[in-house]
Amino acid sequence: MGLFRSELLWLEAGTAPARTEQAAAYAAVLHAAGGRPVVIRTWDPSEDKPLAFLPAGVRGPRADERLLREQLAALADAQSQGDLHVMAPMVRDAAEAAWFADLARSVGIRSVGVVVELPSLAREISLLEHVVDFVSVGTNDLTAQVLGVVRTRSRATDAGDPRVLELAFRAIRDARAAGLQVSVCGEAASDPRLAVLFAGMGATSLSVAPPARAAVHAALAAVTAQQARTAAESAIAHR
Repeated sequence: MGLFRSELLWLEAGTAPARTEQAAAYAAVLHAAGGRPVVIRTWDPSEDKPLAFLPAGVRGPRADERLLREQLAALADAQSQGDLHVMAPMVRDAAEAAWFADLARSVGIRSVGVVVELPSLAREISLLEHVVDFVSVGTNDLTAQVLGVVRTRSRATDAGDPRVLELAFRAIRDARAAGLQVSVCGEAASDPRLAVLFAGMGATSLSVAPPARAAVHAALAAVTAQQARTAAESAIAHR
């Protein structure tokens, strides 16, 4: 499953792209995937990836509701070109997840998810049953939030901190109990050691950078499911 960060297309844009321009771009991404599932994340203007047409300092779906509605409509326009899944980043809590899911479905998006990057949402995953279709644990921002560091200065290995792992484990466990597919994205998913831990926690997929795929595949192939679970439990216990 491919993860596509939509803001990367318009980092240099001075104004918001029109719905037709967006739809054409998303259709091209889906077509290039050749029928394989693609997760497109709605715009997330951050300190390292600002967008001129969205307010600075406001993350995720809260940045501009009008532009979010237009982006979702453009995604719906492109949906017929492939296996599309849409998720919102930096969602605060279950109530905001429900708001986003209702908004996405109102324009025709069939598969809707949220990124778990804030501890406030990680603690409410059990409330998302029948609300969203999937969740993705975003390790970069979750790590920064838990450890109180600047996102651009956090390292993949910081996600191995037991406090981060404990919250990720809770989110993954609760998502599976709610019947949701749950992936892990961010730099930590490309770390072979951490990938084993996330698999042991119950993650159903990992979003891995292409250069790291071989090493992650090898690490996962070298352990049994029980060994991965034991490793995850041990890492959390060393808090």
